[in-house]
Amino acid sequence: MKDSKFQYLNQYDILGNTILITTVKLYGFHKKYDELLKELLKMNPDPFIKNKLTGWSAMDESLSQRSIYATALLFQQCYRNKRNEFLNQFHELSTVLQQVPNFQLDMNWNFDSPLPFIKLLAPNDTIKLYKYKQQLRLDSTLVGFSKLQCKRRNMSLLFRQNKLFQINRSNQFYTDPLEELDTEEKKLIIYDILHSEPVSGALDITSCTIKQCVDWRGRKIIEQVGQYSCEKFDLKITYKSSYLKKSNDTQIKFAVERELYEEWILNDVLPNTDLLQNQKPKEQNETRTISLWICKNHSLQFKDFANIVSLLAKGNHLMEKLNGLFQRPEMQEIIELNGFPIKVQIPFQFSIHATIQCCNFVSLENADELFTIPNIKYMPRKEAQKILQTKKKRLLLANLYL
Repeated sequence: MKDSKFQYLNQYDILGNTILITTVKLYGFHKKYDELLKELLKMNPDPFIKNKLTGWSAMDESLSQRSIYATALLFQQCYRNKRNEFLNQFHELSTVLQQVPNFQLDMNWNFDSPLPFIKLLAPNDTIKLYKYKQQLRLDSTLVGFSKLQCKRRNMSLLFRQNKLFQINRSNQFYTDPLEELDTEEKKLIIYDILHSEPVSGALDITSCTIKQCVDWRGRKIIEQVGQYSCEKFDLKITYKSSYLKKSNDTQIKFAVERELYEEWILNDVLPNTDLLQNQKPKEQNETRTISLWICKNHSLQFKDFANIVSLLAKGNHLMEKLNGLFQRPEMQEIIELNGFPIKVQIPFQFSIHATIQCCNFVSLENADELFTIPNIKYMPRKEAQKILQTKKKRLLLANLYL
C-alpha cells in the first residue's frame, strides 16, 4: 500500500470494522489470509481499536477463533506498541520532573466505615514518595491481601536515568519490571489467554458535576487537614458499567456480515446493523460523590503530581487507581485550580469509603543516596515475579499490554 493509504488504517467501515479487524475475521474464514495479516501488521495499525457495534477488538476476534497464529501476531503487536508507549512516557516524565520542586511526601491510604472492625480488617499502607532532580522513588509495603491478611514486603520502585527498577529490600534483590518478555513467557501467555473466556468490560461516565462545598450561609467550607488549610470540593460522577461474556460464534457472525456487505455494495442499501448486536451486555448505572480537600498554596501543583502518578501507575496498584481518576476529562477543572489534593475520599458500598491523605511534605536537599540501587543481586523479571509458575500473574502481565 502507498503511504497515502496509511490514513485509512484505523478508520471504521459501515459495519464498524477497521481493516485489521476485518483481516482477522477473514483469517478465521480461511487461513490463506495469514500473509495479508502479517503485511498489514507491518504498517502498525492500532490493535486496541474495537468494533463500534459489537465492542470486539481484533484480539477478541482472534481469541474467539482460538487461532494460535493470529493471536501470537496480535499479542506481539500490542506488546511492542505498549512497551514503546511506556518508554516514551519515561522521556516525557524526565522533562516534567525538571519543573517540580524536590520533595518527600507520605501518602496514607485505608478503608473506613461506621461498621465495626472494617478499618482493622481492610488493607492499608503508607506510601513514601521521593523526588530529587530527575529521579523518583516510591516505597511501599503491601504486596497482597488474602483471607483478611495483608502480605507485606519492603518494596521500592525507582525511576532514574529514564529507567524503572523494582527493589525488594526484604528479599534483597532488584529487577526491571519492564524487562522484555522472552519466547517462553510469550508462549505461556498466549496459551493462557487462548484458554480464557473472552469478556469485555467498559466504564462510561454519563455525567459529572464539580461543586465547591459551602456551609448554610453560603461560605466556602475550609477544613484543617493535618498541617494544611484546605477547601472542600465534591466531584459527583454518574457512570455506566457494562460487562459482556462473548460467545464463540465467529463463523455465524462472519456469514451475517458478508450478507450485509453484499447488500450494501450491490444494492446500495444501508445494512441493518441490529443483526450484529445479538449479545447485549449487562449494564449498571451508579452515582458516586468523591470528596476532595484542596490546598491552594501548596508547593506542589496538582498537574505535576498527576504526571508523576501516571508513571508510577506502571508498578503500583494504588497509583494505577489514582491515575485512572486523574486522567478523566472532568478532573481537568480541579487540576486547573493550581492547588494540591491533600485528601481524597472515595465511597464504596455498605458505608465503606477509601481515604487517601498526603502528609509530611518536606523539601529534599543532597538526596542522591536515596536513589542508588543497594549492593544486592539482580534477578530477571520472570523469576522475580514467578511468571512461569503462576497463571494469575501471567494474565495480569498480559492485561498490562492488551
